[in-house]
Amino acid sequence: MARETGALKGLRQDKGAETCLRVLLLHLACGYSLRETAVRARATGWANLSDVAVFKRLRKSKDWLQALCRQLLAERPLATKGS
Repeated sequence: MARETGALKGLRQDKGAETCLRVLLLHLACGYSLRETAVRARATGWANLSDVAVFKRLRKSKDWLQALCRQLLAERPLATKGS
């Protein structure tokens, strides 16, 4: 799905979808700044990226992340109030 949506297009290093998703979730789910995300990704050995590179990767991954969310919601719809 990452390749289909262009999330990995043009990336020179760490092109794996798994690594890309890990870095993005580190930023989005943990609430780290772009710089903190880059530092933590480097410290864990996942990727050697700058904060600007994390930002660019995030922008390129918009459609992929939306598709992942749609797929998750299709598999398990949100409960409505009162259900």
